[in-house]
Amino acid sequence: GLKMAAGEMHLGREDSPYKKAGKKAVEFFSDSYADYNNIVEKSQDVRADSSISFTTKAGPGKISVMYATGDDSTALDNAGDMTSIAYDAKFGAITLGLATQTVNQSATNDETGTKLVLGYKINKTTQVGFLYETVEDDDLTIDTKNTLVSLKHMLGKDAVKFVYGIKDEGNPNDATMMAVAYDHKINKSTTAYAIYANGSDDGLKANSKLNGDATVIGGGLIVKF
Repeated sequence: GLKMAAGEMHLGREDSPYKKAGKKAVEFFSDSYADYNNIVEKSQDVRADSSISFTTKAGPGKISVMYATGDDSTALDNAGDMTSIAYDAKFGAITLGLATQTVNQSATNDETGTKLVLGYKINKTTQVGFLYETVEDDDLTIDTKNTLVSLKHMLGKDAVKFVYGIKDEGNPNDATMMAVAYDHKINKSTTAYAIYANGSDDGLKANSKLNGDATVIGGGLIVKF
């Protein structure tokens, strides 16, 4: 990477601006059964290979753009090419993320995602998040519309978390996901957690690989070294 007065330029393998836009304001269940990729389109949540990106300040936030070739192949008419642009900003207690991204899935199929994320810190202990995403696919006649709302409330060093999402793909029954969790901080490096997650019509499929209607009750430890 290169940092200069005008901004920062990065080369290599990196999360796309679309993926990072507003994510921390709405995703409280990362890498769990209730990861937001059960609802948010995984094919747009890209960590890109062979990428070049540039980020610069703009008002109260920053604009980021990226171009990546990924697994680019001229034989497949540049399948794997990706362009991504995002704007992230903070206005007091409000976090804003706007992003659009086009991924060339094949010679005949460009998939374009558009995402709006809003986060709001109600006070020092409570924050809520909202995400709305549309995905247009050249190979499909029906576009996907994804909506997610989440909440995190601190109880001292502990936290109660909630998420609800719905994935509208034009099916008779839309996939939905709901989860609640409790995090108990044991010390600076160790947190114990308990989680209940429920998905209907493949609502837990994308990240958790649980098809149809599914319910999960779990718990564990997160230890940072």
